[in-house]
Amino acid sequence: MSSHAIGRRRIAIVAVGLLAVGGVARAELARPVLHCGCGNPTRDKPQSKLWYARGWWWACLPGADGPRVYRRTAPGQWRAEGHLDDVLKSLPGRGDVWADADRAVVALVQGRRLALVVLRWNAPNGRYELAARPRQWKAATPVETITIDRAACGCFWVAYPLSAGKARSIVIRRGDPLLRWPLAEPVVLAEGLGNDEVCAAVALGQAIGVMWSDQKRQALYFRRHGLHAADAIWPATETVAKGSRTADDHINFCRPRARAAPQLLAATKTSLDTNGKPIFSLRVLTADGRWRSTPFGMLTKDDDLTRPIVVWQGERPVSVYTRRNPPRPGVGYGGSFSVTAMQAFTPDALKTEGRPHDIIRAAKPVNNVTGPKRTPDGLPCVVLASDAAGGVYEGIIDTRENR
Repeated sequence: MSSHAIGRRRIAIVAVGLLAVGGVARAELARPVLHCGCGNPTRDKPQSKLWYARGWWWACLPGADGPRVYRRTAPGQWRAEGHLDDVLKSLPGRGDVWADADRAVVALVQGRRLALVVLRWNAPNGRYELAARPRQWKAATPVETITIDRAACGCFWVAYPLSAGKARSIVIRRGDPLLRWPLAEPVVLAEGLGNDEVCAAVALGQAIGVMWSDQKRQALYFRRHGLHAADAIWPATETVAKGSRTADDHINFCRPRARAAPQLLAATKTSLDTNGKPIFSLRVLTADGRWRSTPFGMLTKDDDLTRPIVVWQGERPVSVYTRRNPPRPGVGYGGSFSVTAMQAFTPDALKTEGRPHDIIRAAKPVNNVTGPKRTPDGLPCVVLASDAAGGVYEGIIDTRENR
């Protein structure tokens, strides 16, 4: 474990397998904690594939024939919930998870196929059970990703980009609190986008919001919908940021604790692919309703940075992302390796705090870190990343203050 002193406080950063070799701290190369039957199982930006409930960490990851649910039984040990395999078999594999203490709702996608699965906690059996028959539908064209969140009224909303020819539109659909079928008709929030854009849905106070990228206009946009308005009523588009190549197709949301100053955070990647420039930006919806941007993740000739996410830990946000390194003389890792790194921010999210720290190092390319939509209060946070062979690696973030 390493720590970084900041004023009178110390933020503890947990790194996987940190060793002291020859007087120099080096991270032992991580090994997969589980193997999926498909490559890059955590790859789906901007999805969140983990959640914490009932004293356990859980993950929903794609396999060779549909999604599988895993339970973390101990540090570095994950067990497949085999009793769910048959009911999830042949469903789309790549999912985004919303969860509370009693339910986990997974929005799934694979090509043109989309689905919703509701799992309910069975207390006597100490496990999740399928709450209802999975709901499936098909899009007219392949869908890259889908996200889900629940609004304050209890309704669920799913958002996804939909391609038509060489352009994409951003659509959102509402489901009632019990997710009875069918979903409401799609509402189109934006059209005429490039065919590389993504979007993400997020609950925000008494509204549901959607952010999307628009690289042609070098912009990130956001729209929100009041919970008592008709489905098709969405006020004017808000500009999160525009110009200076500020947009790329990476978005991941984090809602701070209720007592925190920002209303909403989104980790994004920019298109400033130039050494000496920050490749990431934390988009901050401040308490007074303004969007501000906090740049981080400086590109250098030795580091290739990508795929940021953001989680709330303790009293501050933390971004986790991939950092790839070329071989370096004397490092002793036998070639290039990948690192999952983390960057802490001040509680208001308007400045970085301390230097980045590595939490996973691997001998093969590891990418696509994924985490939970919400972190448990007072506990470390688990994140996962994966490789092209289907190996999944675990990282731990612990920013609890040591006095």
